[in-house]
Amino acid sequence: MLCVADGEGRNSAWLASRGLVVDAFDPSPVAVGKAERLARERGVDVGFAVAGVDDYAWPLASVDGVVAVFVQFAPPEQRRVMFRRMRDALVPGGTLLLHGYRVEQLEYGTGGPRSLPISTPKISFAPNSTDSRSSQSASTTLSFVKEPATS
Repeated sequence: MLCVADGEGRNSAWLASRGLVVDAFDPSPVAVGKAERLARERGVDVGFAVAGVDDYAWPLASVDGVVAVFVQFAPPEQRRVMFRRMRDALVPGGTLLLHGYRVEQLEYGTGGPRSLPISTPKISFAPNSTDSRSSQSASTTLSFVKEPATS
């Protein structure tokens, strides 16, 4: 499992507590330090790295799952690179879990962006994707399964 831009490690520590082998990265050394402390407190092992999307040593076709929470605020070109690298990191049949704010979050003013980015990501859904939207939340969780290569 790979946690992208994992911040203070709540997602990676939770996944590791469920018995998964987890690697995580974030560009903030302060956040990664907090994540390492959280993992120690919970008695779990997570492979943490201080790195950004551009300098992380992305694995190729070797992880069963990629988790990315609130990464949609990256600039458009960086999003394209990040989404491609997340896809390429997955084994065939692997799952990408992408969770982010919806436009409705702007109305609440309780976190997330204060305005829409100049260019918002366009995501095309594969036939085996799910889009979990709750009327109780201004966020969306998308889950994609990487299709096996066809010959």
